[in-house]
Amino acid sequence: MAKRAVRKKDHKKEISVLKQKDEFKSRNAKRIFFIFLDIIILVSFALAIYFTLIMDYTRVILFLVLGSLLLLFFIMRKLVKQKR
Repeated sequence: MAKRAVRKKDHKKEISVLKQKDEFKSRNAKRIFFIFLDIIILVSFALAIYFTLIMDYTRVILFLVLGSLLLLFFIMRKLVKQKR
């Protein structure tokens, strides 16, 4: 009987450790995804400035819209998190 109780406890501990590892991996994946989105925002605004200097205004609008939409996504996500 005692061995079964010990095995159940060990099994529960292993499951909780696996859940923690899974959560850590998902948080790390989210972090990498949002870092990638930050880089895209910075590059799009930098390209918009560059294309403004060489007077290619269609590309300026394209990159400003892209960067603004991603920035709006971050702002809306933060507002939704704060309301919870």
